[in-house]
Amino acid sequence: MVLGSASTAALDIRAGRNADEIFKNLTIKMAQYGFNRMIYGATRFYRNANTFKVTPPKARSKIQDRPDAQKLTAKDQKFPKGDGYDFGNPDDFIVLHNHTNGYFERYVTNKIFVSSPSFVWALNNIGEHPFLYRDKEALGNSKDATVLHQLNEKYGVFAGYTISFGSADRRIRAILSLCATPDLNQNKVNEIWKENRDDIMLLCSVAHDNIMLSPPPLSFPQKLTNKQREVVLLAGYGKQSADIATEIGISVKTVEKHLRDSRDRLGVKTTAQAVMKATILNQI
Repeated sequence: MVLGSASTAALDIRAGRNADEIFKNLTIKMAQYGFNRMIYGATRFYRNANTFKVTPPKARSKIQDRPDAQKLTAKDQKFPKGDGYDFGNPDDFIVLHNHTNGYFERYVTNKIFVSSPSFVWALNNIGEHPFLYRDKEALGNSKDATVLHQLNEKYGVFAGYTISFGSADRRIRAILSLCATPDLNQNKVNEIWKENRDDIMLLCSVAHDNIMLSPPPLSFPQKLTNKQREVVLLAGYGKQSADIATEIGISVKTVEKHLRDSRDRLGVKTTAQAVMKATILNQI
């Protein structure tokens, strides 16, 4: 894709009015490169006791240009031990996908992804990396690894790339899994990536940046109603319940109910916390 068409594609992605539309626009563009299934996951409440290991550009290029890139081992990747990080409340996660519900339910809802070597790599790295699902050493011999292998074989998850997005705000962690069509092996995907890497990374980064600036997707469990958003916003301006009631024409009891429901939905204890969290989540 030439620069002009890549720029146009980026504008098409940005045209989405919310996170769902932005992601849908990205899936359309990625399908042109052979990636027909995707999972995007992000949180604004990530905590890590360790310093993120950022792979320098030269090191990244060495990884992706290796002819046996899909055969990288756990030793090559310096996989973390699985502790020292905290993603917070799962209800805070933004998750978007276009996999079949059967695969998504087992892989994400049942937390099989935790044993995925690509996910573990993304926890401790910033950049992009080929899938490792068919690397026996990377997968290991645990029961979870066997379940993951069987699941991927059943649903044709054979090859692809994982992108771990960096951010100046270290509370933000976002990972995008690009799964290729079942007829493509990892060697072929590596060739596609090498030829189109800059365009793919541009489009995925544009989508990620705009999703993080957009209101949460419709499926987001902590999404406030319009009235709750209005009441929380006015509370954030320092207005008392009686003032809010007068301004929007409802009773004080109704205002207090909206504030209480907002706190419950956001999983916080105080209205001040609700204001802060709703702001972080781009809901007000």
